[in-house]
Amino acid sequence: MAFGVIKNVRKVFAVDELGSTALEPVVALDDASFQFEQGDLVALLGPSGCGKTTLLRIVGGLITKSAGSVAIGGSFLFSQAVPAMKQGFTPDVISTDLHSGSMNGGMKDILNTMSKFLNLGMPLVDVVKANTVRAAAVIKRPELGHLTAGAEADIAVLALRRGEFGFIDSGGNRMLGDQKLECELTIRAGQVVWDLNGRSRPMWTEAK
Repeated sequence: MAFGVIKNVRKVFAVDELGSTALEPVVALDDASFQFEQGDLVALLGPSGCGKTTLLRIVGGLITKSAGSVAIGGSFLFSQAVPAMKQGFTPDVISTDLHSGSMNGGMKDILNTMSKFLNLGMPLVDVVKANTVRAAAVIKRPELGHLTAGAEADIAVLALRRGEFGFIDSGGNRMLGDQKLECELTIRAGQVVWDLNGRSRPMWTEAK
């Protein structure tokens, strides 16, 4: 499979997405398909209004597509990350490019990516900061990524598991580690939306 695959991507902007003057939906992109390998230089050419910007925004995750699929391979390689970490080049921000190719490949999810850096020697507190307050600062959302008074109650309760775990990079190579982060509880805007072990629920013997 190619590193990047854009297949039959279509985008139709609904009337409510276009503003008060729009009378009907607009097809901004229709049946766009191409693929490329890692390292390829890709250029989008076409007349104004053909959908170039729309496609880039879809690939970048800024807007959703109406149909089709977008799969871009990851770029995390142990052959690059290990030497960089040894030389003190730690990431300011840890993030993911979540799509069907990455979630079923080496990336899997944000906690798996965070766990890789944890096993590469990055302190836990720095791993958490890189995925919360620093990430929020980069996207200019200072109200996010912290739990100070007045902040919205977005909370993830993580467990640090110990054992023998395997991690895969985007090249399909494996690294062993002895630490792995696991989400026990997620609270979004003050409401529990994920509870792995029922920590927010009463014991059945105490239920009324």
